[in-house]
Amino acid sequence: NYKILVRPTKDERGKSNGDVSLKKYTRISRNPTMKDQALSSKSSHPLEQTISSIGKSLLTDVVDAIDPSPERATDILLTLQNESCKQKPTAAAASNNNGSNDTNDNTCIVTIAILENTRIGKTLTKTVKACKRHKRTASQEETPQWEKALELAETLLTIYKSAADAEAKQTAIKKKKSEAAA
Repeated sequence: NYKILVRPTKDERGKSNGDVSLKKYTRISRNPTMKDQALSSKSSHPLEQTISSIGKSLLTDVVDAIDPSPERATDILLTLQNESCKQKPTAAAASNNNGSNDTNDNTCIVTIAILENTRIGKTLTKTVKACKRHKRTASQEETPQWEKALELAETLLTIYKSAADAEAKQTAIKKKKSEAAA
């Protein structure tokens, strides 16, 4: 795995001489980035594919973008919220039926497996940091829009964390019941 490299170098007098050095060559293995993992998500669940695609959009359009738009960030985050949380109308919302979503209860349908496979939590954390950075450097007209995107990203992170905690608790309860029955 060693190859001899001869690099011409110049000595003090400006004459060229051959500098012999040993350099270890290693096979370069490409470390997949989060974008690549979002693209190559081989999932059987359509929600997982959708969330992975939305996460890739967040990374390219908000986190890695040179001049991102707060409207685009908000749109992507709202799409993520709509896809990952189904709304259950409460009795008050059914009786009012005025089209307001304020009284609806959002139930997260994302599982721990989907969160792990899509890495959407890490993507949202990067998005929160990017929104904070863009809010600091934005003009006064864009600052409220970045605040809205930031609030939405933090809300989604909180929803996903609570959903993961609830699923972990349910799994622990089921495991205890099965151990007690055995």
